[in-house]
Amino acid sequence: MQSKDTNQPLPTNINATWAKCRKRRGCIAISDIMDYEIKKLINDALTEAYIRINNHDINKTIEGLIKQLRELINNTNFNDNNTNLQNIITTNIEELISMIKDVENKWNHAYKNDVNSTLKESLAGKNRVFVVKGRYGSLFLKIRGKLTSIEIEIKRNKSHSVVTQIYLRGLSTRTLIIPNMLNLSDNEFYDLRLGFRAGDGTIYEGRPAMKTRQLWQLVLWSLLYPGEVEVSIKSLGFTKKSVNITWFIYSKTHKETIKNKDIAFQELEKRISSRNMLTLILSDGSIDLKKKNIKMSAGLSNYEKLSKALTPLSNELKIKYQISVKDTGAGIIFWNSNAVILARHIVNNLPNKLKKILNILEEKLNLDKWRKLKALANVSIGRMHGSSQVEIYGIKFNVLLTEKTIQLRTWCGKKCNINEIIAILNKHNINYKLRDTEKLPEIYIPWSEIKEHDDLLNEVIKWLKQTVNNNEKSHRIRELANKWLNKIGIE
Repeated sequence: MQSKDTNQPLPTNINATWAKCRKRRGCIAISDIMDYEIKKLINDALTEAYIRINNHDINKTIEGLIKQLRELINNTNFNDNNTNLQNIITTNIEELISMIKDVENKWNHAYKNDVNSTLKESLAGKNRVFVVKGRYGSLFLKIRGKLTSIEIEIKRNKSHSVVTQIYLRGLSTRTLIIPNMLNLSDNEFYDLRLGFRAGDGTIYEGRPAMKTRQLWQLVLWSLLYPGEVEVSIKSLGFTKKSVNITWFIYSKTHKETIKNKDIAFQELEKRISSRNMLTLILSDGSIDLKKKNIKMSAGLSNYEKLSKALTPLSNELKIKYQISVKDTGAGIIFWNSNAVILARHIVNNLPNKLKKILNILEEKLNLDKWRKLKALANVSIGRMHGSSQVEIYGIKFNVLLTEKTIQLRTWCGKKCNINEIIAILNKHNINYKLRDTEKLPEIYIPWSEIKEHDDLLNEVIKWLKQTVNNNEKSHRIRELANKWLNKIGIE
């Protein structure tokens, strides 16, 4: 940022200092901030935080969360009509509701006043604002009040957007008893936990832990660790449009064997599966149905490790991904048919009990990523290179399958000699059609010609049989393949 003349009047009397901060150990001042532009950013961020905190209706947010949890209690599909299990679920959810109500009560009677007082004093220069430079260019403002701690992130973008987090002191931690509702094997549990550990998961006093703003993630993560878990509410987050609660949960029953992210990525590489891909995407992924892609976010120090971990599955499914690297982070992106094949692999290979739970969390707690993953798995991808290819006479053909016809098609790129392909087809008396598609020569063989040549017909029949039995193909394509097999059998 450009510095202005320090003699120029500052926008406020803010007392801001560069600092080093450590969790649970506070901040140490390094040097006072005198830069005009930076002080202006701090002033604007504090003002924006004050406006949001006083404009957002936290009571409405609390009411919505409680309503969702009540509906979860009343969902008979969740408990398999088991009275004992229903009682445990009800007890746990009532504990969560009690925690939410406690936050609401203390916010309205104490926390909000403390935050407002702290922000006003900071704007007047009576409180010191500690400022820490983030890894990707963001600035983090840290201010301590009597009952709360305020953290404001000023993001590195054109608008310098602001995210406000209010950490709440004095809230209780609750113990929940989590039943084994999924009835999975040890390997299945391990795989599902591994995906979360490589994503949002962390470790607390040697125990598996997670911090989350999503109720569905709180519930799903806890179901992966049957036994005792400790749950607490850490903070309230205020964005431009909404308020959210940040939960912290850790298992008291299980020990964390994966000590860091590096080990998690190494384990992923050894045993990548539909199960850990599911929880990795739910944790650090996003799904765009319009663009037909799946993206997994990774830090600049981790994306190469994640890419290496994904390679075995990519090779197994014969799909590709792209790596996107920016100053603020990196992402692994599966696109178009690659994303569809991955989605089908995940959805079709999960245990039925787990899918049932995911469906309930989608319906009751807005698990939108699962909805999108299922929708992507059902997308028709038409012609797919590799998985829809047959090789005849040394030529690789793509199979085009519709209600009315089957065609064999091949394209001739830069390293391809179209005359060689034509010579081979002429040698076998195959009548073909040739056309240029955007200056790329294309040869296709119609169904009327395919059925007259055993070499062609047998390869097509073989491909149709494989397609009918391939669960990674869409239902529509498998159904079409079966219809054509019946039709060929009649002929």
